[in-house]
Amino acid sequence: MCGLRTRYSTDLSDPECEILCPLVPAVKPGGRPAKHTRREILNALAYWLRAGCAWRLLPHDLPPWQTVYRGTDFHAWVQEATGITVEVVQRRDGGFRSTWVKEGAPPPAAPVFAVVPRRWVVERTFAWLGRCRRLSKDYEYLRVCSGNAIYLTMAMLLVRRLARSAR
Repeated sequence: MCGLRTRYSTDLSDPECEILCPLVPAVKPGGRPAKHTRREILNALAYWLRAGCAWRLLPHDLPPWQTVYRGTDFHAWVQEATGITVEVVQRRDGGFRSTWVKEGAPPPAAPVFAVVPRRWVVERTFAWLGRCRRLSKDYEYLRVCSGNAIYLTMAMLLVRRLARSAR
């Protein structure tokens, strides 16, 4: 349990926190002492993702939304810390179901059905992302914020699995 507040179902467990908290950047030296623990900030982010609420509607017993909101810095940190590469698989017909051709010319042959390698991985990942209400629609004004929500969702999913396998 975290502090004196009521525990939410989205809160990090102790094994999850042991895995994730060392990866979160420490407080910068020279400023005010931290008012909220890194674990509480991560708990607020997890709540925001699953509940799908606006930043300003976070419950009062979590850190304030200004503390929890991270913007473009989170995206840059994830890329630097993980070094993950993404391979985009394109459809055989170039992604178009129909194309324009010159008058009198035969249309190019495009397969009606083509198996895209490992398509099920993409579909499964979309299903995992769909569990977070925040990602069910385009709520964010900036694309960067939506991208950060996806990175955070996948990080929480991986941490949950790592914590389960460490038991």
